[in-house]
Amino acid sequence: MFLSFSLTGCGGGSDGKKDDKSSNYRVSFYDSVLDFNGSVEVNKSNPTINLSQVKDMLGITTPLYRALSSIDVSSETSYAITVNTNFYAAPDVIEITDHDGLNDIRDNLDGTYILLNDIPLDTGVDPNNGWDPIGNDSNPFTGIFSGNGNTISNLWINRTTTDNVGLFGIIENSQIKNIGVEIPNDKEMKGKDNVGGIAGWVRSSSIISNSYSIGSVSGTYSIGGIVGYIIGSSNITNSYSTANVNGSQLVGGIAGSLYASSIRNSYLIGTISGNSNYVGGIAGSLYSSSITNSYSMGTISGTGNYVGGIAGIVHGYSSITNNAAINPSVTGTSNVNRVAGFVEDSTVENNFALDSMVVSSYLSGNAGTDKNETDLKTQSTYSDTVSGDGNGGLGWSFDGDNDSNPWKIDSDEVKNNGYPYLYWQDL
Repeated sequence: MFLSFSLTGCGGGSDGKKDDKSSNYRVSFYDSVLDFNGSVEVNKSNPTINLSQVKDMLGITTPLYRALSSIDVSSETSYAITVNTNFYAAPDVIEITDHDGLNDIRDNLDGTYILLNDIPLDTGVDPNNGWDPIGNDSNPFTGIFSGNGNTISNLWINRTTTDNVGLFGIIENSQIKNIGVEIPNDKEMKGKDNVGGIAGWVRSSSIISNSYSIGSVSGTYSIGGIVGYIIGSSNITNSYSTANVNGSQLVGGIAGSLYASSIRNSYLIGTISGNSNYVGGIAGSLYSSSITNSYSMGTISGTGNYVGGIAGIVHGYSSITNNAAINPSVTGTSNVNRVAGFVEDSTVENNFALDSMVVSSYLSGNAGTDKNETDLKTQSTYSDTVSGDGNGGLGWSFDGDNDSNPWKIDSDEVKNNGYPYLYWQDL
């Protein structure tokens, strides 16, 4: 699993436990939206940290702390830490350690939350309907939720007449990050319309990042492994799904449908199937939206029209750029293609596709550049200057160290079987 940064204790060992062979403790700092600022090491023989100096060094402008023992850092003076102390949150952050804490989010939908550990939902859910999604149309979740690199397991929902289904039902002007949702093998995340592993409906400049889903997700319209429906300048970044996703229409491995939103630096490895139209490995439909620097490795099928390895339909001045369709097969009735099933008033460029992919139909403009397996595992393929600018070629960057330069490739074929992968998969 990737999930950003591990928030363990400050021991010298890599697992955060006390390591008598190490001479230092490590203390991690996070900002007001629970993004990582940096870490400092403190010598065990003199375990003292000056908060003011650390804040200056890391560019932190507000008092940020959390310790296993209660302390007052308002004066920002020195504090002698202990082996198990870790600074990682702001004073107003609400910490969650169990099922009850998750449920309590409903009482304060605009709060800032952080998980301190994995949470298995073995008790406390409706035995027939499963988890009750957080946030609805009248009262969406508008806060910040950091999974802190932890997972919520045994999360399932069986609400076939309910819209907006997921861990969160509807989020608005919100951030969800660093969380893994694991649906048990004998259950599903099942709803009617707008169903996703993380959230059903994402709207109004919301962000889902560094998150993943595993299991099965199903419903009718707008069904996705991470999100069902995403609109309003919202985006999904650095996330993945291995979920099997099934729906009637608007079905995607990451999102069912996008409107004026984006997906970046994400991937799908799962089986995606639709009983009607608009089915894609990353998204079923894009309108005024984009998919960039992502890849799909699942089997994609639809019984209707508009099926693609990356997206089913791309319209309304959308774009699909620098993606890889490494799907074994993409099948449907008509308007079926390796990258995009149907494209109208939109841009599809600098994408690559596996030439051995079984595909029902083929239009060169929507298919991407066909390459065999060997070529797709060769970095120089992606810097071909024939249609590029001669500097970085087709716009693929293999620096592999940040969101702007996201790609990496393993010539030994250990990582992602040799195909391009994303830098955060090494974190």
